Amino acid sequence: MKKWNLGIFGLFMAVLTSCETDVDLIQEYESQSFIFGLLDQHENTQYVRVNKAFLGTLNINDMASVRDSIHYQPGDLKIEINLKSYLNRQGRIDIDRNETYELQELIHSKDTGFFNNDDYIVYYMTNPIVQQENFEQVDYQLYVTNNLTGRVDSANSPIQLIKDVILKYPNPNTNIASFTKFSSAGYQLLPTYDIEWESTLNADKHETYVRFYYDEITLSTKDTTTYFFDYFVGNSYNSGGNSGRNLKANFSAENFYKEIGNQLEVITGIQRIRPRIQIYMIIASQDFSLYIDASAPTNDINQNRPNYSNLSNGLGIFGARNEKFVTNRDLNFNQGSLEVLISYQATRNLSFKQI
Repeated sequence: MKKWNLGIFGLFMAVLTSCETDVDLIQEYESQSFIFGLLDQHENTQYVRVNKAFLGTLNINDMASVRDSIHYQPGDLKIEINLKSYLNRQGRIDIDRNETYELQELIHSKDTGFFNNDDYIVYYMTNPIVQQENFEQVDYQLYVTNNLTGRVDSANSPIQLIKDVILKYPNPNTNIASFTKFSSAGYQLLPTYDIEWESTLNADKHETYVRFYYDEITLSTKDTTTYFFDYFVGNSYNSGGNSGRNLKANFSAENFYKEIGNQLEVITGIQRIRPRIQIYMIIASQDFSLYIDASAPTNDINQNRPNYSNLSNGLGIFGARNEKFVTNRDLNFNQGSLEVLISYQATRNLSFKQI
């Protein structure tokens, strides 16, 4: 069997070191690339990272430390993204735009670690991303040409961007967050805080977060500083990436308040005011979602995981993501939510005040 060891990057990198046989058959050198590219219409710049996958008989630690094993040199590659947009003209689908953008090289510094620590190249473009709302369909295709060998790697099929989700609850136009209900005993925390939305085309995996903001006043100087932390709510899946499905995520209001108590320090000489939240999501296309799941760690006894790639010739992923706040404004804690924040056991010493 031929064993490829991948010098790749980020949360989704994996080093393939296991084998089902005691013998590795090493063939003559063959150029192989590992490619990682995601398009996000909310970003001004789109990036693609390309590394070499390497193969050899030496110790993997020694091979991984050699620059030529994992990094391409400037000018080795030509990276292009092709855009095709289609319009429906009286029932006939016609190509409206067919444009190809060549990505530029950017030298990036690498943190020290297991792999070679030399600077590496990322490829980028600043061409505006075309929104799909005005077209029947918009396709993006990636081409990676090795200028030394003529080899061309590409996505198995064009990808589409992910439209923004349609938030249903809380109302995206409100400015109030309520984590409490009123009873004869006073304000009580709700069992759960619900977030509901309608799925959009090509949106598969949804990671939902609540960003908690507050203002901190230093009493001696009257200086005010805004701080925040992110609270992970959970993952929701829209299998098949179909639009129009009702999706939901929720979290325990009590656990959220406890997390506020865990995240913030008790500090003297300050006041904290205006607690508020926003909700944001990171959404992955179906290809990217499959890649994440295939690359995730496993606790199974069998540690062999299938490798997922949607590229021809190369290995890796070319997909789409959508990272965006889905609330249109800050959601301020309502009166009951603020009163509980001031008096709740986990948060009562954090100096929150009403204004």
